[in-house]
Amino acid sequence: MKMLYIVLDGAGDEPIEQLKGKTPLDFAKTPNLDKLALKSRLGIMHLLPHGIAPESDEAALALLGFDPFKYHKGRGPLEAFGAGIIGRNFKNKVILRCNFAKINRNEITNTEYLPTKEEIRNIESIKIKNVEFKYTYGHRGVLILSGKFSANISNTNPTYQIVREKVTTALPKAGKLFLLQCRPLDSSASAKNSAKLVNEFTKQSRIILKNKIIISRGAGSSLPNIKITSRWTMLADSLIDRAIGRLAGMHVVEKQADYKKLFSQIKTGLSNGNVYVQIKKPDSLAHKGDFKGKAKGFEKLDRELFSKIYSLIVQNRKLKTENIQLCITADHCTSSKILAHTSAPVPVLLYDGKKSDSIRRFSENCCRYGSLGMIHGTGLFKLLLAR
Repeated sequence: MKMLYIVLDGAGDEPIEQLKGKTPLDFAKTPNLDKLALKSRLGIMHLLPHGIAPESDEAALALLGFDPFKYHKGRGPLEAFGAGIIGRNFKNKVILRCNFAKINRNEITNTEYLPTKEEIRNIESIKIKNVEFKYTYGHRGVLILSGKFSANISNTNPTYQIVREKVTTALPKAGKLFLLQCRPLDSSASAKNSAKLVNEFTKQSRIILKNKIIISRGAGSSLPNIKITSRWTMLADSLIDRAIGRLAGMHVVEKQADYKKLFSQIKTGLSNGNVYVQIKKPDSLAHKGDFKGKAKGFEKLDRELFSKIYSLIVQNRKLKTENIQLCITADHCTSSKILAHTSAPVPVLLYDGKKSDSIRRFSENCCRYGSLGMIHGTGLFKLLLAR
């Protein structure tokens, strides 16, 4: 049995007063998802221990069966690898994920500022020995320290806090945010030197950008050593997901934004094995507080993609051709209220054409009553592989 594994990035949310007290997912009219839910088993999942609001890279590792506390090596190297800035094997580099941000005195007023081409050029031209900035896309970039430095340093980005090892928890973006100093997390000279260079770069970025600045997080000096043995095609929006897919041995294909073309890619992928699909849009809208857009996005997704997926798997069953197992879930919840990831559990749908819970909605609340119950960490992928 082949697997179609769909991850709706940031799909979960909080009840919104303007949506009649419902979440965007529950408020949206999604008849095709509802038909799938009726024929499936449902549940909810904590990808990381309760209380941790996972970053997307941590969640993606867990979704593929890899414990983030063991395999996660920092956001920076994944970002650089995904953008093609570094290769799989690199030495003597500490890499941090960076954001262009707006600042007023010491308060960060926008953590995801879209820079101009001139601003990018000016930041990339900063001259500090052993330090290099590389722009990736959108508001993102990476800072590379070359030499005998340590990745055991803190974030300057105030919206992510290190929990343990390289695992972080997202913090609310609503309310006042203040720039943090990079600190060494041990007493080694290499950690102290790393923190010193990051702070110097941060200072110079503010001088150049004036009311803007570069903030950083997720320092790392290696990539996760991961491998999936079965054949998978990955169709993902995010650089991070594509990086993890490549490291795991998946066939990573440039994902089409148009849902009709994406469905064609899914069918092609299923002809060769399993398919992993990551859709970023729900997360992006929630980070902007656009709960109405998030709900409408689910309706568009249901109308243009899940309608076809429903027909595909039902037709396959009726014609007694090769069966497809379908899993729909999320990597984390993203609150349209606090504009950040939360630690709330995500909904899970598992269709195999055999068992169902006869629950009529795919939503955060309805999935709580499904027979899958509460799934933890890497448990979902293990469940899928066991079938």
